[in-house]
Amino acid sequence: MRKITLLFAYFISINLIAQSASEAIKAVENGLTPSVRFDDQSTWNIEDRMKRYKVPGVTIAVIKDYKIDWAKAYGVSDQSSGDQATTETAFQAASISKTINAIGVLKWVEQNNIDLQADINTLLKSWQFPYEKENELISLQHLLSHTAGLSVHGFGGYKNDKKLPTTAQIVSGGKPANNPRVKRLFAPGEKFKYSGGGTTITQLIMEDNNGDYAAYMNENIFSPLEMNRSFYPTNFKGDVSMSHNHKGEKRKNGFNVYPELGAAALWITPTDLAKLLIELQMTLDDKGGNVISKETLETMLTPAKDGANNALGTFIHDEGNGKYFQHSGGNEGFNCLYYASAEGGHGAIVMINAEKFELINEIMRSISETYDWGVLKTKVVSRADKPNIEELKGLVGTYRSVDFPERSLIVSIEKEKIYIEEKKRWRSELIPEDADSFVTKDINPAVTIDFEEDKLVIDQGKRYEWIKE
Repeated sequence: MRKITLLFAYFISINLIAQSASEAIKAVENGLTPSVRFDDQSTWNIEDRMKRYKVPGVTIAVIKDYKIDWAKAYGVSDQSSGDQATTETAFQAASISKTINAIGVLKWVEQNNIDLQADINTLLKSWQFPYEKENELISLQHLLSHTAGLSVHGFGGYKNDKKLPTTAQIVSGGKPANNPRVKRLFAPGEKFKYSGGGTTITQLIMEDNNGDYAAYMNENIFSPLEMNRSFYPTNFKGDVSMSHNHKGEKRKNGFNVYPELGAAALWITPTDLAKLLIELQMTLDDKGGNVISKETLETMLTPAKDGANNALGTFIHDEGNGKYFQHSGGNEGFNCLYYASAEGGHGAIVMINAEKFELINEIMRSISETYDWGVLKTKVVSRADKPNIEELKGLVGTYRSVDFPERSLIVSIEKEKIYIEEKKRWRSELIPEDADSFVTKDINPAVTIDFEEDKLVIDQGKRYEWIKE
């Protein structure tokens, strides 16, 4: 009986993988789901969810077997005019720009035999980083992996009629830049600290050594791969989407402009980004690809430390039966996310012209389920398994992290529901799998939390222990 069951499951899997693009599109469009779903809860339709979240436009590209399986746009690029979004409509890539920036930097490193570990001040010409302590040299490797210990998380952008600062003014905090200077927070290499400021220093290095940043990226990445709908604010091309607020209304200025080209400014279509991701996947699997070498790409996809997920310009997601590299992005009125497998040549890009990132997560989970990726799986729990509040009162309290002592989690009970939160970071209801094991309802991807005596354990591929105070 077991053999029959396994064979049945095998043929279902083969049938799923062999489905046509039109069948896959229909399945994706009607398979949206939260990170945790009750077993009696149906999935959602993409257009219904766009209305629910007030997202005017969505554009998607899906990669299968090293090719673009399909690309499609939904809704409008401009809520006020009603202009339709198409697969040729460019959206702001926001922080996904950092992945493309890392590829450009690593291409230059290869071309000129640059040491990734060299002091950045030996590469900078128009400005020097003001070190505050001796023997704490910052390298390109630090900047690209967010381990340089630097400030300035992200950027707010500028109205498109305002004077823009130079890159040197941005990193030094000089007028008319609207951000503070990029400064030391802690020693380089000590730990992860996301820094768009650090990425902008790599942009300045590229400008100091190659001249026009956008021209270099176009010549070395976009043009060779025929990424004809990829460009920076200095060189607008054709149809672009407007940005929209949380109500789905077009912002008065249309969209903000970002002079931080390497960190936030790229305009692109999912189809163009898919071309680049496929190129990287083919390089990894020895199927061609020549933007950067396999050795350099493997360096790019290696986390900064064992157990970490921050690599160079991307993040590693290792779950279930696959390893993926991915990055998300969010500018004012735009959000986006890509996932690409390190083996097998599959992935997806989802971009929206509004604020509701939740919709992107729902779409990406539907793509993963449709194509049987083995990652981003939805947790399915029984609605009947409601927590016994009286039995769970002993779990209430504050838990201190073993790995990061400055961080703590608070478990509480409110209105017959149990919650966990890290103040000013995140909060989620807990859904029981059994008496001591729960999944987070409001975190993507869903996290398993087990209570063991006077501690809780969070399993995210690696176990993190938190001790009850």
